[in-house]
Amino acid sequence: MISLLRFFYWLALLGLVSLQATALLGSHIYAFDAINHFQPFLLLVSVLSLIIAILLFGKHIFRPFHTLLLGFPFVVSSVMVLPHLASHWLQASTPIATSEAGSPLKVISFNLWAGNYKQDQVVAFVREENPDVILFQEFAALNRRLLKAFRTDYPYQVHCAHRAHCKVGILSRYRLTDEAIQPFSFRQGAKPKFLDRVFGEKPERPSGPIASARLHLPGAKPVHLITAHLRWPLPGDRQRQQFHTLLGELKNHPSERTLLTGDFNSTPWSFALGAFDKAAGLERHTKAIWTFPTPRFYEELGGYEGIAFLPIDQIYSGSDLRLISLKRGPYVGSDHYPLIAEFAISP
Repeated sequence: MISLLRFFYWLALLGLVSLQATALLGSHIYAFDAINHFQPFLLLVSVLSLIIAILLFGKHIFRPFHTLLLGFPFVVSSVMVLPHLASHWLQASTPIATSEAGSPLKVISFNLWAGNYKQDQVVAFVREENPDVILFQEFAALNRRLLKAFRTDYPYQVHCAHRAHCKVGILSRYRLTDEAIQPFSFRQGAKPKFLDRVFGEKPERPSGPIASARLHLPGAKPVHLITAHLRWPLPGDRQRQQFHTLLGELKNHPSERTLLTGDFNSTPWSFALGAFDKAAGLERHTKAIWTFPTPRFYEELGGYEGIAFLPIDQIYSGSDLRLISLKRGPYVGSDHYPLIAEFAISP
């Protein structure tokens, strides 16, 4: 019996090592980077492997080859995940700025989910938080009536809910100018690849896209607002193209007065988001806020209980926007939790 358990242990350990080695190749092969979004789980599996090894082998786990196989997955996951978790905990315990540091700005960034029928809860949540700006993703045709519900409090609105595959919007109580809706680039007439067929993707179908506007706050220079909804990491070339398009949009605005939010479908410990962070010239404030999935996702699976395990919704800002507070909002019908952030803006 022990021999059989050891056989399956070795099989699982070699599989874990192979998976982590493939994940490291994600820095060069985009599709492999999808594994890295689940590094917190791989870290837990690595710890579990160590416990099982102690039970099965005792002191013999310290033999060099065995130690190497056990240590490799643990070290990879730890290096990729723990710095972000530490930054999140440090940020939560240390306020970065105070409201007296400049003009206040409160924003909500929220992937509504295209099939969200709990719009009354969305309205109640927004009115309770009373933000200055709302940046929506998956702001689809079903959610159009929110425009009417918010028109009095948020008369300045830019969106494309009336267009297919165009699901972003910005609602503001302050004046917006230079409003724009920019589609992500896509391959006209391209033939579906293998992963396109697996994930039901159509290469010629645009998605997103990017909504942007210039926000005019009392007593401060304008702030450039951008919100976007990126596709899943697989098929990999699609999301990579969207990151490049988004970087091109950022170059059109002064980085120090830019606020970027969205559903990036990428976690902080992925190579993809790390590369974007370096190129964007902005600070990502969402170090590790778990926003997906919500109970809505588990309802689709048959009502199972579950927790949010992917921090894929992000908020960035330039140096003139100093973060005061950042938190996750409640469940209001979407498969994502909303993000609520307050900033102090330099004059």
